[in-house]
Amino acid sequence: MERIKKYEKLINENENDITKIYILYNMSCHDNYEKLNNAQKDKLIDFIYDIFMDDDTNTYTGIWSDLVMDNYKKILNGKMDDYDIRMLL
Repeated sequence: MERIKKYEKLINENENDITKIYILYNMSCHDNYEKLNNAQKDKLIDFIYDIFMDDDTNTYTGIWSDLVMDNYKKILNGKMDDYDIRMLL
């Protein structure tokens, strides 16, 4: 019982960070992950997070992560935005 309370408190206090950690994990499973530097990873985490938090389709974060990682060059170069990624779904 104490463990559940502890975990619930952690989740409530760190919900955004937990979601971003989960996004980072999904990104790290992609082949393109090793091609990115930390600044690029950070930018893409925020990009995916914003899409996920604004999503009303209940799409799994791994799907968004894959779509972004498949198109990371275009996103980082400003040639694709969140609208473009949503249209790929």
